[in-house]
Amino acid sequence: MLTASIIYALLAATLLPILCAFFAKVKTGFDLKKNLDPRAALATGAEQHVLVARLLAAEKNHWEGLPFFYMSVLLALIMIVPAAATAKLAWGYVLFRVLYTLCYALGFGVLRSIVWTLGVIDLLILIKLCLSIL
Repeated sequence: MLTASIIYALLAATLLPILCAFFAKVKTGFDLKKNLDPRAALATGAEQHVLVARLLAAEKNHWEGLPFFYMSVLLALIMIVPAAATAKLAWGYVLFRVLYTLCYALGFGVLRSIVWTLGVIDLLILIKLCLSIL
């Protein structure tokens, strides 16, 4: 059961950047003609709407952070860190990333940086648990 929760946390973290892009596209207006070159349409949308620019920046940051998240969780599973701790920390990271996205979208720069740091600390704790098993 806890392993399934960890897998769902991995899935949720993977969906976050996709959702950022989706909401950016919603803000620019869905148009099938724009879908022929969606990146150009989003770039134009980012120039016209600050929210689109922020969502696209959050999306990029999510993609950049995913490998560290995956590595931390998979290492915890390999090292047989207790599943309850792994699940709590994995979902904690996802929660921090959701809050990060909201802070980014709303323009709360300092709070966004604090929440981002808490997410990184969350993963460092998970890695520390892996090292404590050695």
